[in-house]
Amino acid sequence: MDTQQAPIKDILDQITNPNTELYLSQSYKGFLFTEPVKYKTVHSDQIHLMVNHKVFCFCHTKDAILHDQMYKSKISGQVASFDMQSGSLFFQNVQPRKDLWVNRKELRIQPQETLVAILRTRGEYFRGCIDNLSLHGAGFLLHVSEINDKLPKSEQTIALQFELSDEIKLLISGKITNIKTLSNQLFGIGLKLNPDEKQQALLSRYLQTAYQNMLEEIDDEYRKLLEPRAAVDLYF
Repeated sequence: MDTQQAPIKDILDQITNPNTELYLSQSYKGFLFTEPVKYKTVHSDQIHLMVNHKVFCFCHTKDAILHDQMYKSKISGQVASFDMQSGSLFFQNVQPRKDLWVNRKELRIQPQETLVAILRTRGEYFRGCIDNLSLHGAGFLLHVSEINDKLPKSEQTIALQFELSDEIKLLISGKITNIKTLSNQLFGIGLKLNPDEKQQALLSRYLQTAYQNMLEEIDDEYRKLLEPRAAVDLYF
Protein backbone atom coordinates (compact mmCIF):
# COMPACT_ATOMS: atom_id res chain seq x y z
CA MET A 1 0.00 0.00 0.00
CA ASP A 2 1.19 3.49 -0.80
CA THR A 3 2.25 5.07 2.51
CA GLN A 4 1.03 8.45 1.31
CA GLN A 5 -2.46 7.06 0.78
CA ALA A 6 -2.76 5.25 4.12
CA PRO A 7 -3.66 8.28 6.27
CA ILE A 8 -6.41 9.28 3.85
CA LYS A 9 -7.76 5.74 3.78
CA ASP A 10 -7.70 5.60 7.58
CA ILE A 11 -9.76 8.78 7.70
CA LEU A 12 -12.13 7.51 5.03
CA ASP A 13 -12.78 4.37 7.10
CA GLN A 14 -14.60 6.61 9.56
CA ILE A 15 -17.28 7.14 6.93
CA THR A 16 -18.34 3.48 7.26
CA ASN A 17 -17.83 1.58 4.01
CA PRO A 18 -16.63 3.75 1.09
CA ASN A 19 -18.79 1.62 -1.22
CA THR A 20 -21.97 2.82 0.50
CA GLU A 21 -23.71 6.05 -0.47
CA LEU A 22 -21.95 9.16 0.73
CA TYR A 23 -22.96 12.81 0.69
CA LEU A 24 -20.99 16.00 0.18
CA SER A 25 -22.33 19.18 1.76
CA GLN A 26 -21.19 22.74 1.18
CA SER A 27 -22.59 26.01 2.48
CA TYR A 28 -23.39 28.86 0.12
CA LYS A 29 -24.52 32.13 1.72
CA GLY A 30 -25.88 30.27 4.70
CA PHE A 31 -27.78 27.65 2.71
CA LEU A 32 -26.47 24.09 2.90
CA PHE A 33 -26.35 22.22 -0.40
CA THR A 34 -26.06 18.44 -0.09
CA GLU A 35 -25.46 16.07 -3.00
CA PRO A 36 -24.99 12.28 -3.12
CA VAL A 37 -21.49 11.26 -4.27
CA LYS A 38 -19.73 8.01 -5.12
CA TYR A 39 -16.29 7.11 -3.80
CA LYS A 40 -13.85 6.27 -6.59
CA THR A 41 -10.34 6.06 -5.16
CA VAL A 42 -7.55 7.93 -3.39
CA HIS A 43 -4.95 9.88 -5.35
CA SER A 44 -1.98 10.91 -3.21
CA ASP A 45 -3.51 13.32 -0.67
CA GLN A 46 -6.90 13.66 -2.38
CA ILE A 47 -10.12 11.64 -2.42
CA HIS A 48 -11.64 11.17 -5.86
CA LEU A 49 -15.46 11.37 -5.84
CA MET A 50 -18.15 11.37 -8.51
CA VAL A 51 -21.12 13.71 -8.15
CA ASN A 52 -24.36 12.06 -9.22
CA HIS A 53 -26.04 15.29 -10.29
CA LYS A 54 -23.56 16.76 -12.73
CA VAL A 55 -25.42 20.03 -13.08
CA PHE A 56 -24.57 20.95 -9.50
CA CYS A 57 -21.68 23.36 -9.01
CA PHE A 58 -19.36 22.93 -6.02
CA CYS A 59 -17.11 25.90 -5.27
CA HIS A 60 -13.40 25.23 -5.62
CA THR A 61 -11.12 25.69 -2.57
CA LYS A 62 -14.17 26.02 -0.34
CA ASP A 63 -14.77 23.99 2.81
CA ALA A 64 -17.11 21.02 2.58
CA ILE A 65 -18.19 18.01 4.64
CA LEU A 66 -18.17 14.40 3.45
CA HIS A 67 -20.60 12.26 5.46
CA ASP A 68 -22.92 9.28 5.47
CA GLN A 69 -26.50 9.05 6.66
CA MET A 70 -26.46 5.76 8.55
CA TYR A 71 -23.80 6.40 11.18
CA LYS A 72 -23.66 10.20 10.84
CA SER A 73 -19.84 10.09 10.66
CA LYS A 74 -18.16 12.93 8.82
CA ILE A 75 -14.83 14.32 7.65
CA SER A 76 -14.10 17.90 6.67
CA GLY A 77 -11.97 19.11 3.78
CA GLN A 78 -11.88 21.34 0.71
CA VAL A 79 -12.97 20.94 -2.89
CA ALA A 80 -9.69 20.86 -4.82
CA SER A 81 -11.29 20.67 -8.26
CA PHE A 82 -14.64 19.89 -9.82
CA ASP A 83 -15.34 19.04 -13.46
CA MET A 84 -19.00 19.88 -14.07
CA GLN A 85 -19.05 18.04 -17.40
CA SER A 86 -17.99 14.66 -16.00
CA GLY A 87 -19.03 15.08 -12.35
CA SER A 88 -15.47 14.26 -11.22
CA LEU A 89 -14.50 15.96 -7.94
CA PHE A 90 -11.31 15.87 -5.87
CA PHE A 91 -11.49 16.42 -2.11
CA GLN A 92 -8.35 17.52 -0.23
CA ASN A 93 -7.04 18.59 3.22
CA VAL A 94 -9.30 16.02 4.86
CA GLN A 95 -9.60 15.82 8.62
CA PRO A 96 -11.70 13.50 10.81
CA ARG A 97 -14.47 15.12 12.84
CA LYS A 98 -15.54 13.82 16.24
CA ASP A 99 -18.98 15.41 16.14
CA LEU A 100 -21.70 13.58 14.23
CA TRP A 101 -23.54 14.82 11.18
CA VAL A 102 -26.95 16.36 11.88
CA ASN A 103 -29.38 17.07 9.05
CA ARG A 104 -30.83 20.56 9.08
CA LYS A 105 -34.55 20.50 9.80
CA GLU A 106 -35.26 23.93 8.34
CA LEU A 107 -34.15 26.12 5.46
CA ARG A 108 -31.47 28.54 6.61
CA ILE A 109 -30.08 31.44 4.62
CA GLN A 110 -27.73 34.39 4.96
CA PRO A 111 -29.66 37.60 4.23
CA GLN A 112 -28.64 39.12 0.89
CA GLU A 113 -28.84 42.57 2.46
CA THR A 114 -27.72 43.46 5.98
CA LEU A 115 -30.46 42.86 8.52
CA VAL A 116 -29.82 45.21 11.44
CA ALA A 117 -31.46 43.90 14.60
CA ILE A 118 -31.94 44.74 18.27
CA LEU A 119 -31.55 41.96 20.81
CA ARG A 120 -33.55 42.66 23.96
CA THR A 121 -32.87 40.70 27.14
CA ARG A 122 -33.40 41.49 30.81
CA GLY A 123 -33.83 45.21 30.26
CA GLU A 124 -30.72 45.52 28.06
CA TYR A 125 -30.56 46.29 24.35
CA PHE A 126 -27.82 45.02 22.02
CA ARG A 127 -27.59 46.32 18.47
CA GLY A 128 -26.11 43.98 15.87
CA CYS A 129 -27.01 42.20 12.66
CA ILE A 130 -28.50 38.86 11.66
CA ASP A 131 -25.88 36.61 10.08
CA ASN A 132 -28.20 33.72 9.26
CA LEU A 133 -31.91 33.13 9.60
CA SER A 134 -34.34 30.21 9.64
CA LEU A 135 -37.96 29.80 10.66
CA HIS A 136 -37.07 29.03 14.29
CA GLY A 137 -33.48 30.22 14.63
CA ALA A 138 -31.01 33.01 13.92
CA GLY A 139 -27.34 33.85 14.20
CA PHE A 140 -26.78 37.29 15.72
CA LEU A 141 -23.46 39.14 15.30
CA LEU A 142 -22.52 41.48 18.13
CA HIS A 143 -19.58 43.91 18.09
CA VAL A 144 -17.75 44.63 21.35
CA SER A 145 -18.54 48.34 21.00
CA GLU A 146 -22.22 47.50 21.54
CA ILE A 147 -21.58 45.87 24.94
CA ASN A 148 -22.03 48.32 27.81
CA ASP A 149 -21.44 46.04 30.77
CA LYS A 150 -21.39 42.33 30.07
CA LEU A 151 -22.49 39.79 27.50
CA PRO A 152 -25.87 38.12 27.79
CA LYS A 153 -25.76 34.46 28.79
CA SER A 154 -27.00 31.21 27.30
CA GLU A 155 -30.60 30.25 28.08
CA GLN A 156 -31.62 33.88 28.68
CA THR A 157 -34.99 34.74 27.18
CA ILE A 158 -34.84 37.37 24.47
CA ALA A 159 -36.88 39.36 21.98
CA LEU A 160 -35.35 39.96 18.55
CA GLN A 161 -36.47 43.09 16.72
CA PHE A 162 -35.75 43.53 12.99
CA GLU A 163 -37.27 44.56 9.66
CA LEU A 164 -37.62 42.35 6.60
CA SER A 165 -38.72 45.41 4.62
CA ASP A 166 -40.23 48.85 5.21
CA GLU A 167 -43.62 47.20 5.59
CA ILE A 168 -42.61 44.11 7.59
CA LYS A 169 -41.36 44.78 11.12
CA LEU A 170 -40.96 41.87 13.52
CA LEU A 171 -40.45 41.40 17.25
CA ILE A 172 -39.98 37.69 17.94
CA SER A 173 -39.51 36.06 21.33
CA GLY A 174 -36.95 33.34 21.94
CA LYS A 175 -33.85 32.42 23.92
CA ILE A 176 -30.06 32.34 23.60
CA THR A 177 -28.72 28.86 22.80
CA ASN A 178 -24.98 29.59 22.58
CA ILE A 179 -22.39 32.37 22.45
CA LYS A 180 -19.12 32.10 20.52
CA THR A 181 -16.11 34.41 20.30
CA LEU A 182 -15.49 34.93 16.59
CA SER A 183 -12.65 37.46 16.97
CA ASN A 184 -11.31 40.05 19.39
CA GLN A 185 -14.05 42.38 18.22
CA LEU A 186 -16.97 40.12 17.37
CA PHE A 187 -19.28 37.63 19.09
CA GLY A 188 -21.72 35.20 17.48
CA ILE A 189 -24.91 34.51 19.41
CA GLY A 190 -27.13 31.58 18.49
CA LEU A 191 -30.83 32.18 18.99
CA LYS A 192 -33.86 29.91 19.12
CA LEU A 193 -36.91 31.82 17.92
CA ASN A 194 -40.57 31.27 18.76
CA PRO A 195 -42.53 33.13 16.06
CA ASP A 196 -46.31 33.16 16.22
CA GLU A 197 -48.44 31.99 13.29
CA LYS A 198 -48.43 35.32 11.48
CA GLN A 199 -44.68 35.79 11.98
CA GLN A 200 -44.03 32.26 10.68
CA ALA A 201 -45.93 33.06 7.49
CA LEU A 202 -43.91 36.26 6.94
CA LEU A 203 -40.59 34.55 7.67
CA SER A 204 -41.43 31.57 5.47
CA ARG A 205 -42.22 33.84 2.52
CA TYR A 206 -38.97 35.78 3.03
CA LEU A 207 -36.88 32.59 3.29
CA GLN A 208 -38.40 30.99 0.19
CA THR A 209 -37.86 34.16 -1.86
CA ALA A 210 -34.23 34.37 -0.72
CA TYR A 211 -33.74 30.70 -1.52
CA GLN A 212 -35.12 31.07 -5.06
CA ASN A 213 -32.91 34.13 -5.65
CA MET A 214 -29.92 32.09 -4.49
CA LEU A 215 -30.72 29.25 -6.90
CA GLU A 216 -31.06 31.71 -9.78
CA GLU A 217 -27.71 33.24 -8.86
CA ILE A 218 -26.04 29.82 -8.87
CA ASP A 219 -27.71 28.92 -12.19
CA ASP A 220 -26.37 32.15 -13.74
CA GLU A 221 -22.84 31.39 -12.53
CA TYR A 222 -23.12 27.84 -13.83
CA ARG A 223 -24.26 29.01 -17.29
CA LYS A 224 -21.37 31.48 -17.46
CA LEU A 225 -18.90 28.68 -16.75
CA LEU A 226 -20.35 26.53 -19.55
CA GLU A 227 -20.58 29.31 -22.12
CA PRO A 228 -17.96 29.02 -24.90
CA ARG A 229 -15.22 31.61 -24.61
CA ALA A 230 -15.66 34.66 -26.81
CA ALA A 231 -13.06 35.29 -29.49
CA VAL A 232 -11.82 38.38 -27.67
CA ASP A 233 -11.05 36.23 -24.61
CA LEU A 234 -8.63 34.13 -26.65
CA TYR A 235 -6.40 37.09 -27.43
CA PHE A 236 -6.72 39.48 -24.48
